[in-house]
Amino acid sequence: MGEIVATLQLGANPGHSEVHSELHPHIDRNSLAVNHSKSAIGIFARLFKTRITMNVFRINPYQIPNRRNINQPLHPTNLSQLHLFRHLYQIRVILGSIRKSILLLAKKSNYANPISSKEKFFEDYQNSLCSQELIHTIITITAKLTGSSCTVDHASLDGNDALNTQIDQLLSSSMLEVDLIGDSPSIDQFRKSCILAFYEFHQFPGNQSWMRIGRLTRLAYRVGLDRLENLRDLYSEWKILSYEEIREWRAIWWFIYRLDSYSNISSGTPFLIDDHFIKTSLVLDSSSTTTENTAKELFLPSEASRLWEILPTIVSSPETCLGNVHIVAIAVTRQAGMALRLHTFRSQDEILQHLVGLERLLPTLRLALPSGWFNPRRNALLNESTRGHHLRLNTVLVLLMSKLLFSVIGCSRCKEDEWLSRWQKVIETCQDIASTAAEWDSSFCLIVDPAVCFVVFAALIFLDIHRKSSAFSVSENQSIESDQTILRLYLEQFARLWTMPRLLSNAVTV
Repeated sequence: MGEIVATLQLGANPGHSEVHSELHPHIDRNSLAVNHSKSAIGIFARLFKTRITMNVFRINPYQIPNRRNINQPLHPTNLSQLHLFRHLYQIRVILGSIRKSILLLAKKSNYANPISSKEKFFEDYQNSLCSQELIHTIITITAKLTGSSCTVDHASLDGNDALNTQIDQLLSSSMLEVDLIGDSPSIDQFRKSCILAFYEFHQFPGNQSWMRIGRLTRLAYRVGLDRLENLRDLYSEWKILSYEEIREWRAIWWFIYRLDSYSNISSGTPFLIDDHFIKTSLVLDSSSTTTENTAKELFLPSEASRLWEILPTIVSSPETCLGNVHIVAIAVTRQAGMALRLHTFRSQDEILQHLVGLERLLPTLRLALPSGWFNPRRNALLNESTRGHHLRLNTVLVLLMSKLLFSVIGCSRCKEDEWLSRWQKVIETCQDIASTAAEWDSSFCLIVDPAVCFVVFAALIFLDIHRKSSAFSVSENQSIESDQTILRLYLEQFARLWTMPRLLSNAVTV
């Protein structure tokens, strides 16, 4: 047998350790049984800025001397072997930790607000195509939200202070990166910016997070993500992209659409995205094709009154159904947000006429959705999963928010003899929100956008006004207090993970 040489070099910078091991020529290669894949070594090198050269890939890092010889002095060659094995074992542990973090983030937060196709992302990750900065961001944010430990740049972030410092660095450095990205940011740069904007909005709500989302939205406009289908017809660099790659870019755009919606509705500011001028298809199932075997496209109608027309196509794509219904629900809520701003600038007759058209939206959507969509209970007879149940509840809460806003606007502009019936609609909607929240399981708080807490907060406010402004019987008071308790507990579940729900929860308990 010829000589086998294994070299492991860690660290491109001075001061990093180097380990060289020359295995004895008479060592049986068949005893080194575990195959340490080259792809795993490549991922490790890419993620941790290391340079790794391996000429032996059949090494068992778990192999130790026989127990009966454990007290005997080890041969220097065996010591060198063990030193190498320890490093390889550490690499396996780190790679396992990375994969676990990415799997956890995909499992917990890649459903109601998807930023990427899970399958496509894992394929790129396993082929070492994901950027190091994106992976670092995912690992750090996941560790913070789940309370787990992680390793970034050779440093163990198993303490809250260390994680906070790392996140502060990510948020501050990304502010400078916007000026350095240029006119052609990569999809991983967009993904990283989306994750940080989402995290900052819910964990550090305020002017800075609102500005970050605004910059991200304008960057998407500058690249042309609002008109992806036009770009594919006009520019060769977009035309050569595969259908799967275009789906990934579409996911980025609709993620930003959601951020623009929640951030501006909550702050009472105009939306940056104009729903009348979007030429980017919704994300459909990867298998969705037309009769001509071309990829199917589905656009959000420019007129809100036609939103119901796309629901049958959305429902026919089970893989993306819940995410796209969520987008439709947000589109309706955007109409309510715009009406809420307009009522201070238009006459009463104009507002009421506009409101009549908007209020027709919800019945048409309710009838166009599958039977039982608004039922807060899980549909066990149709084998609805608990995850699917909670994602459906998320869309119901967003649609109820629209109904609540329409009713509140109607109360402020209606005639005196109509006010009581309008106010009854407000309370009815608040009760529907409470009955929906009552079915919530706190273990699913990470799979939905915590901005849904704004819906619960609004319901709490109006129930409190109703309870304090009217005289009720004991049973009626108990019913209202029960609904308020459910809504407060709902906020507290999200408050364990996010700052924004915690601030809302504190505001209604003062």
